[in-house]
Amino acid sequence: MRNLNYQSRAIRYWGLQQTTAMVDAMPLETYSFLSERREQLLQSFNNCLENYANVIPSTWPRGSEQLGRRRKLTPSELNELKRAGSTYIHMHPSTDTTFGNQVDIRLQQVRLWLPGAELQPDSAGPKLLKVYLTHLGEEIIQDRDHSNLTFLHDRVTVIFEYDPARVLSAGDISSDHVFNVQSLEGTHYNNTPAGQGSIAAIGPFAWWKVDVPGGDVNLDGVTEAYLEFRGTSRPPR
Repeated sequence: MRNLNYQSRAIRYWGLQQTTAMVDAMPLETYSFLSERREQLLQSFNNCLENYANVIPSTWPRGSEQLGRRRKLTPSELNELKRAGSTYIHMHPSTDTTFGNQVDIRLQQVRLWLPGAELQPDSAGPKLLKVYLTHLGEEIIQDRDHSNLTFLHDRVTVIFEYDPARVLSAGDISSDHVFNVQSLEGTHYNNTPAGQGSIAAIGPFAWWKVDVPGGDVNLDGVTEAYLEFRGTSRPPR
């Protein structure tokens, strides 16, 4: 029953189903009852595959050298980040226009650019600015009818590193200055076979916590900051 429940929740999150069999807790049931529920889940899964085959997600940006979709931090968000070294950012589909009219948005990379940030010099060579971006776990993903589906999962933290000495203004933001690639790959939007470790990719509409650790970071010269998202989406109906 536990495995069926996990499968049900996974299908709902991945396939954006309003409801699926076994999504709620229930008492112990007979073998025939559980077999019937398993067949229902298999049918739901096949329906999801057909749905994705009919409308293939688009990946953006087109090339690795291009920039993704950007969301500028508000003055209050930026001021808190400069003051405390961390800030919370809330993104909701009803108020955020970063992704236009696209739905079923799943993320491959998340970045935070801080033009004008400085690090104390190091004789060993250029230093990298490290940013921790944490998806707090409760999120909204829209289906193709623009219906909001709410999900709750574990927090997801990714690290973004880049060379701040080469990003002095917003015009300097470029993928050429990125040091690392986050491991949000291998999820449902790739052509790789799904395995035991495969997960459905997170979306952007959630609370995010941004941390810029370290006492060697100077953000006094930062007057604007941008979240950059790279991922996939589908058009609405």
